[in-house]
Order: sequence, then C-alpha cells, then structure tokens
Amino acid sequence: MMKNPRTGWFWRTVAELEESSPASGAFLKRIFIQYGVPFNLAIGVRVAAVTADGQGFRLKLPYRRRNTNVEGTVHGGVITAFAETVLGVSVYWQFPPSSISMVTREIAVAFLAPAKGDLFIDYRLEAPDREKILADLAALGRCEIQFTCRVIDREKQAIAQLRASFAIKKRQATHAQDRAGAPHAGN
Repeated sequence: MMKNPRTGWFWRTVAELEESSPASGAFLKRIFIQYGVPFNLAIGVRVAAVTADGQGFRLKLPYRRRNTNVEGTVHGGVITAFAETVLGVSVYWQFPPSSISMVTREIAVAFLAPAKGDLFIDYRLEAPDREKILADLAALGRCEIQFTCRVIDREKQAIAQLRASFAIKKRQATHAQDRAGAPHAGN
C-alpha cells in the first residue's frame, strides 16, 4: 500500500497536539476532514458539531445543485459517499491515520426518501466497536468491522441507511516515529 507523505506528518502533529490541547487536535481534524480530503471538499462535507466528549459528531452535507440528479434530488452516489465518509471519520477521529490504514470492503445502501435539501448524520464510535478495534489490532494487527449509519434531512426524516464493512490494519511504525514517540493504535 502506498503511503501518502503529505498526510503522515499532519496526523503525527495532531496526535501530539491532542495530548497537550484536545481542542486544537479536534480543530485540525475538522479542517482535514473538510479541506484535506479532495472528495469531501468537492461534495461539500462539513463537520457541523462535535460532542463535548469528542467521541461523537454531526456531519453536514449542504445542498448543492452540482450534487443533484436530473430530478433535482441529491444524487444517490453523493449520499452514499457522504454516509461512508462519516463511518471512516468515526474511526480516524480516534485512531490517527499515522497508526492505521482503513479501506471499505462492502457497502449496502437503502434509500428511504428523496433528498431535497441539506443532509446530516449524527454518529459516534461506540465503546464496544472501539474496544474490538483495539483488541484486534493488538492481537492480529488487523480488524474487520461493520458499521451502520442513517442519513437524515433538516426535518429529521430518514433519507438513507448505509451498512458498510471495513478492513483496518495497523501501520508499521517507522524508526522516526518510534524515536519521536508517535502514538500507535492500541497504545
């Protein structure tokens, strides 16, 4: 797997900042999610809120004409990408990409209603899922896990439900990371 040298330093810096100033780390994560991931920037993903404990958040997909289909509703591919993003964000929010790699293995989407405005997802990585990831990474160096989320509109009407499975793999630390004391998943 090819490593992205442009983001490794960023996540190590975020991890260091979080130890001294959790608010700064959360701010940098928000900036990265909104502006550092090209597709998120293209469709307009925004971090609308983060819970006080930093474990949950609300993502927003503002209505944009360029994200619509010929019927004027938000395109199903955009909704799918938005929902898949929140699941990845939930893991990367707690396990920096400098310590893990994560890929989507399978996605199933149920579209429940047409989307004609801003969309939202409220999500938190629950303790049992976090513990499974930690245990599997520590024991096996990898983890297979499944998450489900629901996309809603401004009126809280369910628009879509997505179920996705992910493969998460512990990255091998470089000598520079070991010397710098960079965090690793499971530590």
